Amino acid sequence: MKINIKKIQNGTYNYSETHEFKAVEINDYKGSYIVWIELTKTDEQIHIKNKVETKYLAACDRCLEEFENETESEFELIFIFGTNKQKLEDDNTKFIDQETEYIDITQDIRDYVILSFPMQHICKEDCKGLCPRCGKDKNKEKCTCEEEVYNPLWDKLKDIKLS
Repeated sequence: MKINIKKIQNGTYNYSETHEFKAVEINDYKGSYIVWIELTKTDEQIHIKNKVETKYLAACDRCLEEFENETESEFELIFIFGTNKQKLEDDNTKFIDQETEYIDITQDIRDYVILSFPMQHICKEDCKGLCPRCGKDKNKEKCTCEEEVYNPLWDKLKDIKLS
């Protein structure tokens, strides 16, 4: 998303846009995001507050059923007018030239959308998943497999006395 900063005066501006994930080159998920931006421009800097909400389809990591999931993330970016090229420790603060026409925050949006995805996609908190032996979905039907599998390789460990 490119924001034209050359034509705006000092003050606060609000933007919002909706895009498919393809716009930020996220191809692993089908879905979209909405970004709300509050841009504040002064003579010294541009401060951008962003809120990104996503809706996407994911396969549950327990039962493999596809479901719609939603995430949300917020982040801020600061663009300081100046030619100081010193290395900043904060990745969200950057120096830009006074003559800069556009600020491109596409990569920042992509990064925060990806970071908002959970490590595990679970369709519901009490999802029982698939039986590891027969593959039946335990949410839909009861399986008759034995819960515990005996392996004689571990018998020696039973003899160990702790404390």
